Amino acid sequence: MKIITFSLLAVAFALTAKGQDILTGLNDPILGVRIKANFPNGNGLWARGYYIVNQDNSSNFLGLGVMGTINNGISTMDYGWIGQDYHKVFMSFLSNGNVGIGITTPAEKLSVNGKIRAHEVKVEMTNWPDYVFDQDYKILGLQELDAYIKVNKHLPDMPSTKEAEANGIALGEMNKLLLKKVEELTLHLIEKDKALKKSIKKAEQLESNINTVFKRLSIIEKKLTKR
Repeated sequence: MKIITFSLLAVAFALTAKGQDILTGLNDPILGVRIKANFPNGNGLWARGYYIVNQDNSSNFLGLGVMGTINNGISTMDYGWIGQDYHKVFMSFLSNGNVGIGITTPAEKLSVNGKIRAHEVKVEMTNWPDYVFDQDYKILGLQELDAYIKVNKHLPDMPSTKEAEANGIALGEMNKLLLKKVEELTLHLIEKDKALKKSIKKAEQLESNINTVFKRLSIIEKKLTKR
């Protein structure tokens, strides 16, 4: 017969109940569990949610809740240790659905303040630039391109250094732009190859004509010598 043993650990702490609210260290709960804790360098700030705090002056903690002042704050997932401030937030969840890792004010659905490693990243795309190969697509001439580069110091459609540093780059859009430039460059190379082949053919024809002229001159010279 299998014997299952359950262990129950009772933890004692100052607890106050009011209606359906539970609070620790507070007298005015606002729905659910609400905690007011003293965190390193953050005494008196509010933590609405669940925080597991080390008894060593709250220097070690694991939390999930809302950090901030009484009326303001963001949903956070925190982990701290001795010597680290409470506001070292690792994940943030905003009311608009945005999620931040290492950042408390994510402007996108997912904002990461740090490096990301992955085996593969798939970006959904539309309007892939194969339209460059359409017959009615007007490609910028090399002289026009040269003039544009001299003035703007970057390729057409591409962000400038200042814009890229200020706003970052969207990987999907940048891949589209890079492919567009590669396809335009391919068209330029094809045209240059055609022009080069025509030039080579003309040069070969010119060389053949010159050889014919030399042969005729040689014949004439021999006839004149015999006289």
